[in-house]
Amino acid sequence: MKLKINDQTISVNDFSTDSRRIKKGDLFIAYKGVNYDLHDFILDAIRNGAKVVVGERSLDSLPEVEKKPNVQYFQVKDGRGFWAETCAKKYGNPQKKLKIIGVTGTDGKTTTCTLIYEILKTAGKKVGIISTVGAGYKGKNIFIDSHTTTPSPDILFKLLKDMVDAGTEYVVLEVSSHGLVQKRIHGINFIACAVTNVTPEHLDIHGNYKSLVKDKALIFKVSDAVFLNKNGIGIGRIKKFISRTNKLFEVGQKDKVLRKIAGNSDFKGRFPGEYNMQNTALAISIARHLGVSDEDIYRGVIQANPPEGRFQYVPNKKGLNVIVDFAHTENALKSVLNVVWNKRKKREKIIAVFGCAGERDRQKRHAMGKVASELCDIVVLTLEDPRSEDPQKIIADIASGSHKFPFIIEPDRKKAIEKAINMAEKGDWVLMLGKGHERSMNISGEELPWSDFVVAQETLSQMRC
Repeated sequence: MKLKINDQTISVNDFSTDSRRIKKGDLFIAYKGVNYDLHDFILDAIRNGAKVVVGERSLDSLPEVEKKPNVQYFQVKDGRGFWAETCAKKYGNPQKKLKIIGVTGTDGKTTTCTLIYEILKTAGKKVGIISTVGAGYKGKNIFIDSHTTTPSPDILFKLLKDMVDAGTEYVVLEVSSHGLVQKRIHGINFIACAVTNVTPEHLDIHGNYKSLVKDKALIFKVSDAVFLNKNGIGIGRIKKFISRTNKLFEVGQKDKVLRKIAGNSDFKGRFPGEYNMQNTALAISIARHLGVSDEDIYRGVIQANPPEGRFQYVPNKKGLNVIVDFAHTENALKSVLNVVWNKRKKREKIIAVFGCAGERDRQKRHAMGKVASELCDIVVLTLEDPRSEDPQKIIADIASGSHKFPFIIEPDRKKAIEKAINMAEKGDWVLMLGKGHERSMNISGEELPWSDFVVAQETLSQMRC
């Protein structure tokens, strides 16, 4: 493929940001990452056959590269942006052939994306979706095996290309703050975007809450119409970044279709809680903006099923309410537990199993422990992607401070789930939180197969009646 770099046209076989994937005649792209500086792997890439290297550092700061006369080096200001542009070019700039709707926020993104997708599909639109739980278009469902909301550019633009080839017209894309600041969506313009809420999260990346809000607002710069959840936390802050070029829609819950949906008991059973009504209101408003009739909006929402791992019941004959949910922030935890608090009958206990991810958001741990103590009867603290951090330290952070009762500590997540289910009595609520749809768990940097849903099923099947 031919690429233009700093006004010079070059030919390479392929390109990658992973030095291990580089082959003879390829281009290696380096940038300063969060945990790694890819410039440190340039020599590995050259040994594997790279003939061209693009990086953010000056050549004189990389003296080893200067000694490689057969290697061309180009310095660019933004390595991540260059990577995204190169991925888009490789796949024929599919983003320019699609009408893309972006959804960002701290919580509720996946559900909002799913509702928009289902409405557009019901209305006969050729639509695809890319979200935390995977991608879908034209009857295909693709699981994306990663712990990211918005895929990296090499995966994202390939998916968009496949959707174009399948005749897709609209794409609903879940956009994380990481996806914005790390240029994963670089080159994409949105016909509409939605913001669900903005609560503190990933402050290890953004530095502070003020920066987080500003970073999420980057989506406004590449969006035509902006839909804000009027009742969402932090919306007043992010609204300040709206540009005159944005068409602004502030979405409340007085919509006539929403009121009709709210009266449907089956829908409320699948999508419980105030937060899901806010998600639905955003989906309705965007669909109507795209010209979908109220009849199709209603049918699309009523027929929709929640994304995998979002308040997902684990069927059983033991009379237990066993739920798998992705809640992994203070706000999400509080929202889900409040739903259960209002649903439970007298003497039914709430038992929660959760942990916090390692090497991420240390400041949220104590707050999540506090919320769980206030809204649960029993809490079992366990692992949730500890990565290379000491699991006992993570659990200690969650349990720090004063709580209403002692937490049960069981680092082994399988044993923690078994313990929670086995101590439950008929009618009790057992919630496994934080992993949701995910099919692996990162322990010591290694991705190991995992499913809360499967472990719960196995535990329930082995219980005595």
